[in-house]
Amino acid sequence: MEHTTHHFRIGNINCYAVREGRHSYLPPQFPPPKTLLFKNAPEAELNKTLRQHNIEPDNWPGWVCDYTCLVIKTEEETLLVDTGLNDREAHCGKLVANLRTLGIKPEDIYKILISHAHPDHINGITQEDGNLVFPNARYLMGKREYQFWMEGEAKSALEGHIGEIMCGFVNRNLEPVKDWIDIIEDGEEIIPGVSTLMAPGHTPGHIVVLIESQNNKFLYLVDSLLHPIHCEHPEWCAAVDFDMDMTIKSRRKFLAMAANEKMLTMSFHFDFPGLGYVKENEEAWVWESIKTSFYSTR
Repeated sequence: MEHTTHHFRIGNINCYAVREGRHSYLPPQFPPPKTLLFKNAPEAELNKTLRQHNIEPDNWPGWVCDYTCLVIKTEEETLLVDTGLNDREAHCGKLVANLRTLGIKPEDIYKILISHAHPDHINGITQEDGNLVFPNARYLMGKREYQFWMEGEAKSALEGHIGEIMCGFVNRNLEPVKDWIDIIEDGEEIIPGVSTLMAPGHTPGHIVVLIESQNNKFLYLVDSLLHPIHCEHPEWCAAVDFDMDMTIKSRRKFLAMAANEKMLTMSFHFDFPGLGYVKENEEAWVWESIKTSFYSTR
């Protein structure tokens, strides 16, 4: 049985991990998984680490990962974080159906936070016919991310075919809602108990989500980490990380925060529901899932 939603509470705030799909990053469309996820890792050390995670380095055809969006419900508001890839051919596009199992219809969503503007986070804004999936929503986006994608910088910063693809998704999804995008500042409380923090690197304006309620804290790392091995080796960056130095700095900052404050933590690409704790381990950290029945590394 495929689990599609998972409810948890942070203080008096209800949260739901909602499966959007499960995607396979396979060559030749994507780089081999070792390159895609750990582009700058020393090969011998990477191979040793992969085997410790029950992955055979020379027999790893592709990275298969979940896409998990987050719904945050307070007494006053419902906030959706990201919209997924919305591509049924890629075994995604299940967000709306899974929201309905929670009694949430697309027209019930009035606020959507965009963590960053990669296709697997924004392509659920529009339908194939160009109509909006969430017709009543306003969108919240960090200032730096908005500047990069919406003011022409991305076109010159991203080279070749990949840049064309990325900008194409932005044109198809963010341009139609441009007048409904509200710019948010670093550290801004966007609904009571929920704030965003800059975590640049994966993209220039990538943000994470912090929830604080009744002395409980939760950190949604989104794409700061793509694989649990990134906890152990935050210095190993993915091919899709825009700025490796900033990626490493952001990872170390928020991994330390999550571990030091014993926060429940969530990542978009970890096996559903993507929830766990970051634990200190010598000079780095390790990931401990709280739903072991859902979790295995790939």
